[in-house]
Amino acid sequence: LRLTGGFRYDRFQTASEPTENFAIDPRLTQQQIDQLGITGLDQGLNVTNAAYTGDLGVVYALTQSVSLSARIGRSFRTPNISERFFTDAASAEGFLVGNPSLLPETGINFDASAKFQIKKLRGSVTYFNNYFKNFLATQFTGIRIAQPPPRAPIDVYQTRNVRTARIQGFEAELETTYKISLGYLTPYGNFSYLRGDDVDQSQPLDFISPYRTNAGFRWQNFGKNYYIDYNARIVGKQERLSVGYLIPVNDGPEPGYVTHNVGGGYYFRKERYNFSINMGVSNLFDRFYSEQFTYAPARGRSFTIGTTWEIK
Repeated sequence: LRLTGGFRYDRFQTASEPTENFAIDPRLTQQQIDQLGITGLDQGLNVTNAAYTGDLGVVYALTQSVSLSARIGRSFRTPNISERFFTDAASAEGFLVGNPSLLPETGINFDASAKFQIKKLRGSVTYFNNYFKNFLATQFTGIRIAQPPPRAPIDVYQTRNVRTARIQGFEAELETTYKISLGYLTPYGNFSYLRGDDVDQSQPLDFISPYRTNAGFRWQNFGKNYYIDYNARIVGKQERLSVGYLIPVNDGPEPGYVTHNVGGGYYFRKERYNFSINMGVSNLFDRFYSEQFTYAPARGRSFTIGTTWEIK
């Protein structure tokens, strides 16, 4: 049995100064500016927040193959500069305004997990439950900026404090390694489920993807000089949205998608240095899709290459 714990003090000071040629978008009416609470945003602001946080955890080895753990702690997040001050077009179909009156987000976080290794099989399962006050969430404000016809009005979004929110879910990971004729083959996968609720309003929290799965395999030669990796990323359809978001903004649920990715690399190990080169192809089949709650399309097929040097 092992106990762990921690204590932390944070103090944040966020300031903005009047900037030449910056002004609140003239398409917003004075009534809308007052409704959004951004009067004086272009004149500069100075905000300070501080908090004490900590956590306590326990780890227990049930057997040589299975260990259990649990942790509870207090969290604190101060609004960042973008959430307080950024006011401009946010994406292809949205306009974001800052919120200088935001309060810090605080929470009580609990998680419990089990890890196991049975022969070649390794895995873990985790449940978490996070309870927040003044939860920071980007929300549709109900305001639209008019544009000249035939262009449609632009929806206005703003980060706001949800009075009480709960985010809970679970994660599971599994992998195993097989020795085959030319090297080691490691199939792997992980799955996560996430649920968010505005407790006060009895409404779902928007901008949360509920189901995510990654599955694939990795092959590496016996000398561990080179490897090949393939994985599929699967994001489930999001139908659990608040009425205020689902009907006037989205006109339906967020679609899911699947992307495929491949990669590989080679390691050069020398007496005085190590060098590696890695290459990958993301979105292998060039699928057109958007990340959930993002209007702009995601990247199509893309290629990456990277190197690493290690001097001994």
